[in-house]
Amino acid sequence: MIKLETIPSINGELEKIEGKLQEITETKFNLLYRISNRLLKAGGKRLRPLLVLLTGKLNNELDTDVSNNLISGGASIELLHMSTLIHDDVIDNSIHRRGENTVNKDWGNKVAVLSGDLLYTQALRLLNELGDNDLLDYMLDIVGLICEGEVKQAVTNHDLDQAMEDYIDKITKKTALLIAASCKLGGIVCELSDKRVDAIENYGKKLGIAFQIINDLNDVVAEKCDLGKEPGDDLRQGTLTLPVIYGLQESAEKEFLEEVIVKHENSDEEIERALKVLRSSGAIEYSIKVSQDYINQALDSLRFFSDSPAKSTLQLIAHTVINSYKGIKPLETGVTI
Repeated sequence: MIKLETIPSINGELEKIEGKLQEITETKFNLLYRISNRLLKAGGKRLRPLLVLLTGKLNNELDTDVSNNLISGGASIELLHMSTLIHDDVIDNSIHRRGENTVNKDWGNKVAVLSGDLLYTQALRLLNELGDNDLLDYMLDIVGLICEGEVKQAVTNHDLDQAMEDYIDKITKKTALLIAASCKLGGIVCELSDKRVDAIENYGKKLGIAFQIINDLNDVVAEKCDLGKEPGDDLRQGTLTLPVIYGLQESAEKEFLEEVIVKHENSDEEIERALKVLRSSGAIEYSIKVSQDYINQALDSLRFFSDSPAKSTLQLIAHTVINSYKGIKPLETGVTI
């Protein structure tokens, strides 16, 4: 959970977002309620609604209407995120998330897809209530790009002909754009200038790219107890992440890695060997360096804002992305994501 003692009102506003999420996912159809409620109780980082709120705090004092709109906006972003997670698990045939069974594992793909659709429609309903058609159009564009990213990954699994540029484009669409949209939504609602909205959106985009690189790296280095699922999942899916791409280019055992990626089924022993190959190839150090470069770009985008507790927390979140790499001892930042 994220500790935010420096901004007294933020925890209360996050609690209001939680309450709104609970209220929205209540339904007379018991199964859908149970599914939504499980996702909410599983927790998660709530990074995206937090970014909505923090961006709003960059504009100093907010009136009640703006604060309420930030809470609604934060809830809508989290509902969109939850929807993508459910659909993601269906696409990847995942059976565990955050240490729990996935929706598709317990109830099947049909129920999972429809549950994700329900959350998506509830998110759009909240966005529509904000009364900003341009913002709604922007968010619809973001959802379309997320779908493009998912399709791109689905059709390129087990395909060795992918460069780093392809990977960055894919994770930008799949992950970074929704984080960027969280920041932009907050900036629009609290009426930041166009220049500052662009700056905070860029912060979110670069943060999101770094976030996904570290997330993909953790699949190579972390233990099951840290991931809530088996490590090496990307290798099993034939997904070329940044550490895998680097290993394919630089490892002395790249031919073995190629065989693992191309095959649609690998034994646990083959996956474990492939993970060891990646860990010794320099892929870890390279991935951290690339992620740090994106973090530096994110931090640079904050130069357009005067010092404030909100800005300091945004800086801290950026530093904490690197700290979320499971191969190092966590730093005492007071923030976990």
